[in-house]
Amino acid sequence: MLKSNTTWYVFRHGVTYYSKFGIPYGVYQEKATILPEAIGPITKLGEYLKEVEKPRYFFSSPLLRCRQTSKIVKDVTKVDYHSKKQIIEYMEGDESFDEFSERIKEFLEKYSKFQTMWVCTHGAGLAAIKSHLTKDRFGLFDLLDYPKPGVLWIFKDGQMTEKSFND
Repeated sequence: MLKSNTTWYVFRHGVTYYSKFGIPYGVYQEKATILPEAIGPITKLGEYLKEVEKPRYFFSSPLLRCRQTSKIVKDVTKVDYHSKKQIIEYMEGDESFDEFSERIKEFLEKYSKFQTMWVCTHGAGLAAIKSHLTKDRFGLFDLLDYPKPGVLWIFKDGQMTEKSFND
């Protein structure tokens, strides 16, 4: 388990057509957009974040659905986000599972020196973050251990709390 004194607030992009119906993104990985129904839960998530300690950094995957989600949170909280390629979705064929796992672990290690961090990423990224912050390992069997859109995971001292903003 990665030692971190940071409080991590991490969440998945808003619901998309693909995430709603369990369809692989395939060639639409970079173009998928959030659905209008994503706005309510993400706005509520932003309202919650507005009341917690401001982050040292707020990072978002550079893929469109995460940038759209992060913009909603930014509009509510007035906290700017920065796109970070290091937390982009795991795309089998572009990198090995071990390379993906190491990429996420290096991201967490780099930013674990700050008190509070906010991250908007994808399902596989959330699964990797959860495993690296709460367990001694991250394996292929952990890859699908991620929340639905509209759910916030809070990690502090090796423990995880989950808050859902879906109705």
